[in-house]
Amino acid sequence: MILTYGSQQDYDAMAGKAADKPAWSAEDFAAMVAFMQSFTKDLVESGELVDTRGLTAPVHTRRIQLQQGVPVVTDGPYAETQEVLAGYWVVECESFDRATEIAARLRPHQAMVDLLGDIPGLGQRSIEVIVAETGADMTRFPSAAQLASWAGVCPANHESAGRRRHGGTPPGNRWLVTTLVEAARAAARTKHSYFRAQYRQIARRRGPNKAAVAVAHSLLVTIWHVLTTGQRYQDLGEDYFRSRIDPDRQRRRLVHQLQALGYTVTLQTAS
Repeated sequence: MILTYGSQQDYDAMAGKAADKPAWSAEDFAAMVAFMQSFTKDLVESGELVDTRGLTAPVHTRRIQLQQGVPVVTDGPYAETQEVLAGYWVVECESFDRATEIAARLRPHQAMVDLLGDIPGLGQRSIEVIVAETGADMTRFPSAAQLASWAGVCPANHESAGRRRHGGTPPGNRWLVTTLVEAARAAARTKHSYFRAQYRQIARRRGPNKAAVAVAHSLLVTIWHVLTTGQRYQDLGEDYFRSRIDPDRQRRRLVHQLQALGYTVTLQTAS
């Protein structure tokens, strides 16, 4: 038996309701239906299909609970993000490997999952959340900046009396933000990575929480570029920021600091 799962958010997105997940267009829904019909037709033609059913959305379901020994029908509760059984296929095939091969066809985003696995801080669960929340379709977001704004990991703009000021982050997808911040903290612990260096540099000046959000933003921008171009992630390295420092400018700054403390500085090139 091959099982598929979904949440009320998934059903709402498929119905074109924009919430914390991008709403599907009519073309997206039609493509999904066509894929499912083709998938089932192939199983019928191969003689491997025994039965299949698609189940209704969680909002239409009911739970039965026993209260003082009496069965009572309730409306749930089901959280919007709680995944429930969405459908199943019963197949009869020659081996477990063949059943696995059939089930793998229901994971069209596996190539994207493999690409994202190279990025520091992203584990299997965080990748699954990112793919689920964004739909893994970067054409919905013309730029990395728009994706970051939709997710809620970019600086917010507040305007009053014609004056703008920055503060905090805008409202966004709280499940995606939580996952990205957790991934950012994991990336900050990854030795010799760019994100580790970025986290440390920002944390010194602005604290660990703002550093984690900044790294989360960088992760999402990286994800957008990787999924848009299809190119594997190449880490810039932990010495990226040090390599960008102008030696002459740094020397003048350090000399100025020592002179401000009352020292006379004479520089001599090391042999």
